Amino acid sequence: MSGILINTHYMNTLRKHFLLRCQILIRLITLLSLFSAGMMTSSSAQPLQEIKPIQIGILDWQHTVDFQKHWLPTLHGLQSALPHYRIELLPLNWQEMDLALQTLALDFVITNPGHYVELSTRHALAPLASLQHFHAGLPLHQVSSVLLTRADRNDLQTLYDLKDQRIGAVAAEAFGGYQLLLDELELAGIERSSWEKQVEFLGFPMQALISKLLAGELDAVVVRSCLPELMEEQGLLYLSDVKVIAAKSVDHYACMTSTPIYPGWPFARTLRADPIVTRQVARALMAAEPAVFGDSYSDWLPPASYQSVYALFERLRLGPYAAFPRNPISAWLYEYRFYLIFACGLVLLSFLHQIRSEYLVRQRTLALEQETQARLQAQQDLALRQREVEHLSRVTLMGELTAGLAHELNQPLTAIHNFAQGCLRYYDKEDEILLKQRQALRETTQQIVQQADHAGELIRQLRRFMRKEDGVTQCVSLCRLVEEAYALSQSALSAQEVKVDWERPDAPDSLQVNLHPTQGLQILLNLLSNALEAVVKQPIEQRQLRFEVYQQGQEAVFICSDQGPDWPIEHEAQMFEPFYTTKSQGMGLGLSLSRSLAERQGGRLTLTRSKGWTHATLFLPLTAVAFEEKA
Repeated sequence: MSGILINTHYMNTLRKHFLLRCQILIRLITLLSLFSAGMMTSSSAQPLQEIKPIQIGILDWQHTVDFQKHWLPTLHGLQSALPHYRIELLPLNWQEMDLALQTLALDFVITNPGHYVELSTRHALAPLASLQHFHAGLPLHQVSSVLLTRADRNDLQTLYDLKDQRIGAVAAEAFGGYQLLLDELELAGIERSSWEKQVEFLGFPMQALISKLLAGELDAVVVRSCLPELMEEQGLLYLSDVKVIAAKSVDHYACMTSTPIYPGWPFARTLRADPIVTRQVARALMAAEPAVFGDSYSDWLPPASYQSVYALFERLRLGPYAAFPRNPISAWLYEYRFYLIFACGLVLLSFLHQIRSEYLVRQRTLALEQETQARLQAQQDLALRQREVEHLSRVTLMGELTAGLAHELNQPLTAIHNFAQGCLRYYDKEDEILLKQRQALRETTQQIVQQADHAGELIRQLRRFMRKEDGVTQCVSLCRLVEEAYALSQSALSAQEVKVDWERPDAPDSLQVNLHPTQGLQILLNLLSNALEAVVKQPIEQRQLRFEVYQQGQEAVFICSDQGPDWPIEHEAQMFEPFYTTKSQGMGLGLSLSRSLAERQGGRLTLTRSKGWTHATLFLPLTAVAFEEKA
C-alpha cells in the first residue's frame, strides 16, 4: 500500500517538475548569494571566478532555525582542506532534494538512511562516509522510531492496543518518523491497510506532534528516537508526561525506542561530483578532527552497511522495491502466520488426539470384547446353575410329595392286584359259570386297565416333571396346568385332611398362556406345597385351600389362598429373597425361584394377606389368540 502511495507521489512530483524547478533555482540562487557574502575570507582577494563551489544538500527534517550554524562545525574540516572551493550547505526537504538531483544541482548529499536508499536507485549515489553525532550523550546519528502516548493512557501498552486510536506522524516518506514503525507493524502481523486508516500525516516539525499529543488531539505519535530526550534537554518536554508503547531495550543506546537501530546518516556523492574533488572530500572527511561544540560531538566514520535498510524497504515494498509485485501467497502467509501456526498446532493436536483416541478405542474394544466374552460365559454358567437349582427344587419338592405319591400309586396297584385275583378265581370255575360272569369279568378287566392307566399317567407326570428340559415355551391352558399340579398334590392334601375349594372358569381351555410347561408346573407345585405346609399346623377345621382361575385384562390369574398362620407385614418384602425362610427345615428357595420363573415367562408373582387368608397370586400374559377370542 505504502509503495503505491510513494509511486503516486513521485508521479505528482514529475507533473509539477517545471514549477518546482523554478522554485528550487530561485531558492538556490538566494542561498548562494547569502552564503557567498558570509564566507569571504582572506582568499577573497583572488578573482571570483577562480573559487569553485561545492554544493552539499542536507535533509532538514527538523526545520532547523539556524541551519548554517548547526551544520558548519560538522563540516569545518572540508573548508580547511579545500581552500580553493566554496562549501555551500543547502537545507532541503525530500521533494527539493530529489528535484535538485534530477537537475544535477548538487555535488554531495547528506540524508537519513531510508532517503539515501530511495534516492540511490534513481540518482546513482555512492556513500563516502557515515556521520557520528552525539549531543548531551544522545546518539543522534543512529536512526530509530519511538511510539509515544500520554503517561496516563494505561490502556495503551502494545501495538495491538492501537486499534481505533488516533495516531500522528509527519509523513509517509519519513524514515525514522514512520517507516521504521510500519515495519514493526508488518512483523507483528497487523494489517497495514487498517493501520493507515488511523494515521494522520501532519507534516514537520516533529515537535508539533508531541504538542498535539499532550493537548489530547492525538492518542499516539510516531517520532524519531532521541527527539523526546532532546526536547527535555531543551526544556520543551517532561519525559514523565509521556510513555513508550512497545518499548525495546537496545544495549548501549541511551534513547527510548520502539524499533531496532539503523546506521547513521551517509555523506554521498552524486553524478555531478568531480572524481578529483570526490577523492579530496573523502580524504578530508576521514582526516578531519572530531568537532566539539558545546554539548555536541560529531565525527565522520567510514561508510556503514545499509543492507538492513534495503531489507526493510524490500519487506515494505518501498523505494527501489516499490514496483516489485507483492507475492499474494507469501504476503497472505506472512500476514496470517500466527493464525496459520495456531491452525497447524490445532491440526497436529487433532492428529495426535485422533491417534490417541484410536489407541484408546482399540484398547477399550479389546477390553469390552473380553468383558463381553466373560459376561457371556458368566451368563451361560448362571443359566446352567439356574437349571441345576430348578432341578434341585423339583427334586426337593418331589421328596416332599413322595409319601402322597406312594399312597396314590399304591391304590391303583392294590386295585389291579385284587381285580386280577378275582379274574383268576373266575377262570378256575366251570365254563358255564364263567359265561354267566362274562359281564362282570369285562367290568373287572376295564377297572384293571383304568387303574393301570392312572398309575402310568402318574409316572409320566413325575418323569416329565423331573426331566431337565430346554426353556422352550408352549401355548398351554392355565386351568389344565392347575389340574395337573392338583393331581400331583392330591394325595398329600388328602393325607393331611386339607379341603380344597376350586372356582373353575366356564371355559377352562380359554385361558391360554405361553410358558414352559415344566417351569409353570413347578411354580404351581411350589405354591401348593407352601400352602399345604402353612395349613397343616392349623386345626383340622381350618385346613382349607382355595383356588381361583380367571382373566383380568390381558392376563390370566391364578390365586392360591390358605388359612395358615399370620406373618408380620414388614416381612412381606423379604418373602421373595433367596434363602429367606420361616420353616425350620426350609431352604428359602421356593418363593424366590417361583418368582424368578414367573418373571422369566413374562408374568409376576405376589404374596399378600387379608382377613386371615394368605393369597399367592400368579399373573401370566394371555396369548394373542386367547385374548382375541375372549374379546
